[in-house]
Amino acid sequence: QRALDTGAATRQLCVKDAQGESQCVHLPAGGKASLAAEQLHKKLGTEPDYADAGGAAVAQGAKQVAAAKAQVQGGGQASGNEIHVLVTSNGSPYLNFQTRMMYGTYKKVKDLPGSELRYFTRLLHRTKDDILVGEVPTVRVDPLTPKCDEWCEFPVSDRPNAVVKWLQTEDANKGTHILMIETDYVWLKPLAVPPA
Repeated sequence: QRALDTGAATRQLCVKDAQGESQCVHLPAGGKASLAAEQLHKKLGTEPDYADAGGAAVAQGAKQVAAAKAQVQGGGQASGNEIHVLVTSNGSPYLNFQTRMMYGTYKKVKDLPGSELRYFTRLLHRTKDDILVGEVPTVRVDPLTPKCDEWCEFPVSDRPNAVVKWLQTEDANKGTHILMIETDYVWLKPLAVPPA
């Protein structure tokens, strides 16, 4: 696997695949090797390890990208970032249906390479536990409006108070970042904290 100098204008990063065929992506002059590495990685579903035939900078950049990816594989431990996902609910059947779907997709992406998703909490503002307590990681807090357990005009009215109460629990101390989302979200890919 190596970057080939194909002239002054462009470079290619080429890798032999499992069938022995060369797979290449073009790297424009002055282009970043890390972008080419990303393209090849996606194209082949592998982790390229390459040397540069035309300059040490490309090889060094590629090695740094590969090393960073190796540290992040399956965990994001290298960055130290830990995302704690928080979703609020009053435990209504509709929100529980949405929560099941969203939490199911969260579990599918949280351990993928590059993910910094570590903790998940459903914040239940209700007078008693509901059906999802044993299924989804849940912290229950007493609501300001108990009638919303059954029905009320504005069921999210308890959300701000619930979040304040949750922030006073040990659960809120998990992770370096909190991501508050809605129950109707669906996870398609892992999430990492954007660079500062």
